[in-house]
Amino acid sequence: LTLTEDVSVSAYFVKADKYAEYTIKTFVKGKGSIVATLNGKTVDPSSVNVRYYDKLSYKFVPASKNYYVSSASFDNRYIDSTYGYTLNGVYGDHTIRVEFKWKSPYSDKIADRYVSAIEFVTESGIMTPFKDSEFGGTGKAKLGVFVASLAEMADTKNVLNSDAQRLEWAKKNGVISSNADADATLDVQTACEIVKAYLLAIEDINGISFKKVNDNASAEEIAVAINMVAQKTYDDNRTLNRYDIAAVCYLLARLEY
Repeated sequence: LTLTEDVSVSAYFVKADKYAEYTIKTFVKGKGSIVATLNGKTVDPSSVNVRYYDKLSYKFVPASKNYYVSSASFDNRYIDSTYGYTLNGVYGDHTIRVEFKWKSPYSDKIADRYVSAIEFVTESGIMTPFKDSEFGGTGKAKLGVFVASLAEMADTKNVLNSDAQRLEWAKKNGVISSNADADATLDVQTACEIVKAYLLAIEDINGISFKKVNDNASAEEIAVAINMVAQKTYDDNRTLNRYDIAAVCYLLARLEY
């Protein structure tokens, strides 16, 4: 200052912690995600550094229309919102947790033991409703439906656009014979034969080897080894239903290779 007269100098102070950085972490359970924006800009939601003057907003995004936010919490305190959460004036580290759950789109009740399998085949587009809006889990399984479901799982390039094309893929790759009856009712032992042929075809097409699959073993031995059936189930050779098709697809999709 160049002083030519009396002046008054004032200083203003704020708490230093307003300029400190704090970390906000998020954890997601289930099929969904969190979108985070910090002062209007999208950031990685898993861990965000903020200051007191920042505005941090979260949006909860279910994976599809069949998923919903079942719970959300801020430092283990319930968040009364299924859409999102906004933080202003942050004075410390915090944690946000969001859990998404699947709601069956079918009008008929899904047996509890099959919920994960039905979720998988539905959200993956592997199986469609039996009729109208019903999954029809207890309905008898048809060979064609089973084979088409397996072919759809293998169609990573999305080139099979109809069940006719999926069945043709299965015949071409030796999963079923050229004269197989798609309308035939599926039993345990037939399903095991199809699964063996399918796994060998997938190994050949993709140049992989499934850990629990001995290529020289029988269909029965392979099915037991991958926990598709118990020995008694194989011997009883019961008729399968649509629940069983979903369960087998879910099992095969998780096999290690």
